[in-house]
Amino acid sequence: MSFRDASLAALLGATLFCEPTGAASTDLLSIKGIQIDEMHHLTKVEIRTWGVEVLAVCHVPPVSIVSVDFDIDPGGILKWKSNSWHGELTSAGLKELYSIFLVNISDYQKEPRGDPRSQYHPASFEGSATITSIDEPPRERVIKLRSDNFGLMPATRCPDIKPVQNR
Repeated sequence: MSFRDASLAALLGATLFCEPTGAASTDLLSIKGIQIDEMHHLTKVEIRTWGVEVLAVCHVPPVSIVSVDFDIDPGGILKWKSNSWHGELTSAGLKELYSIFLVNISDYQKEPRGDPRSQYHPASFEGSATITSIDEPPRERVIKLRSDNFGLMPATRCPDIKPVQNR
């Protein structure tokens, strides 16, 4: 066996016996269950993630901006924002935020700042929603999203786009 072959075998052996980082699942992420009455609109959703990789933005609701920002650690920020006074969502329009991201979710991730105990932590979501009144001048309030506001459904790809039907 040559030196190169021995080095490659040692590298492969070390790779096979490294500590696993945990299994991952691919899911569609939906934002759901935000309570809005007829006098208010949803204007922004910001989600902070840990151990979540965004594979695709499945759709961008009309007159909206969707962004995905990640740092070098396993954390990231996902945002949906209406385009000032044209893309805000009413309670009936919240379905636009269903299956918005295709994500790969790790079961566990190491803590980003080097926990000396090498503890592992589950992947997670947290965030906030901005709700704005329709009166003049508009008033905004930010609500904290709960765990039940994040819906996950197993998937391998984004859903097919449904054609718009002419009336």
